[in-house]
Amino acid sequence: MGILRRGRKALRQLRTHLVVRLRYGPPMALTGDTWGLISPYGIGDTYLLCALSRQLLAGSGDAVSLLARPSHRDVGLLFPEGIARLSALDEVDLPLLRSWRRQGPPRRGIPLVAHPLNLALADGPLPRLHLLDLYRRLFRLPPEAPLLRPTVPPAVCDEALRRFRHLGLPAGRTVLLAPAAASIKTHPQAFWQALVRALRKAGWTVALNTPMATEPLEGTVPLTFPLGEAIPMAELAGWVVSSRSGLCDLLSTARCRLTVIYPRTDSSWSPFQAFSLVDMGLSPDAEEFEFPVAGGYDEASARILAGP
Repeated sequence: MGILRRGRKALRQLRTHLVVRLRYGPPMALTGDTWGLISPYGIGDTYLLCALSRQLLAGSGDAVSLLARPSHRDVGLLFPEGIARLSALDEVDLPLLRSWRRQGPPRRGIPLVAHPLNLALADGPLPRLHLLDLYRRLFRLPPEAPLLRPTVPPAVCDEALRRFRHLGLPAGRTVLLAPAAASIKTHPQAFWQALVRALRKAGWTVALNTPMATEPLEGTVPLTFPLGEAIPMAELAGWVVSSRSGLCDLLSTARCRLTVIYPRTDSSWSPFQAFSLVDMGLSPDAEEFEFPVAGGYDEASARILAGP
């Protein structure tokens, strides 16, 4: 049975290698001076790769070619100083790419599914570091390696303003609410509905980020926008309250009030310890809270309104 399992795994790895080489090799256009990074995971993973991309450019001829999910391409477009070439992968290939593992350090000219899981395979169990430091470690970068800031094109800012005004949202008095997250457990609908009531009572208009919400919330304005518009949209609103998701990484440099909600857990692994925006240095002024998933919703809403 062990031999069969290893054989199936080897065939799966070979199939993935062929898919990457034949389907994605030409658009990635890798050379001996090009880093070929594949990001089949979340918004936050793609953001961190882009933010670190400039640190990989050691020589004048170096470049970074990024293969990202179609819905995440807008994130790569915010980093023209780091990402030279941007291609979209086929969502059908996500399971295959996520199962692809490579031993050894990343190298130019060789495509890499760039995720700390590969670091675990190369160096043993993952150390207890936050996510950004794990990415730095993956690329053998120093702990103080700085991040590239996203640049939003003026045309994207104009489109965000048009969308914001079309909905009649008040600038600086709108809370952009983003309850959903893909990687961690989130609070139930009752938590967010209690928060909406408290925010409205305090005079805030609440816009619900509909692609990141599984259910509608009474008293909110549905708001949909491409990821490229996330930063100007947050700055127009004035305040973002979100479950800890990749959207928080994307908004970490936005000039707005940013409140991030984490589930309180009793386990040895804590989402707050792994993903804190403040600890990672992404957003030193972010307001971060851990709340139990069950109960105490009115008290939590009061704390969020008051700030830390």
